[in-house]
Amino acid sequence: MADLKASAILQYGDAIYGRLTLPKKTAADDLQVGDFLMWNSTGVEKMAAATDDITFIGVCGTLSEDANGPSNILVYLQCVCEIPTTSASFQPGAGLKYKTDGTAEDDAGANTICNSLEYKATATSLKVLVDVVGLQKRFEVKD
Repeated sequence: MADLKASAILQYGDAIYGRLTLPKKTAADDLQVGDFLMWNSTGVEKMAAATDDITFIGVCGTLSEDANGPSNILVYLQCVCEIPTTSASFQPGAGLKYKTDGTAEDDAGANTICNSLEYKATATSLKVLVDVVGLQKRFEVKD
């Protein structure tokens, strides 16, 4: 299993509401800037499955390589970033999900963690919008 990691964070969301500081789940975890993170009851850790979309919390903004690294992690709830994708055609606005080979692939809506910001006929990387609040999974909107 490979980690889904942004190769570049191109734009950050709101400086107040677009980010959180959260604890690491396990002190010894190696978290890198750009890693896609999930919330696991008491802390953040790297995503491990497409179904982790329900607990997806955002993109890592703090380098914390091991237990000697920071225990509190800056997490971007909103950002535009470049991520690796499966070699496929992508439409603007298309939902993408985590794939265990460390890429994102087209999603029919069930496990979406970000949306394409580009049209590409064949792409192995893509600019995407991450908007955890807009996904309404972790931050639900009640009618």
